[in-house]
Amino acid sequence: MAEYKVEVSCKRELVKDALKVIRKTHPYEEALINIIPLANHLFDTEK
Repeated sequence: MAEYKVEVSCKRELVKDALKVIRKTHPYEEALINIIPLANHLFDTEK
């Protein structure tokens, strides 16, 4: 079976819902999930 990497970006308040969907649709017993908060808003990216 092929393996795929899926990246999702969502608001913090939607993380629990996203996890529910991933776990419900994942074909294996336990999906490998890493939750990584982004800090882009802390830096001035206009320069």
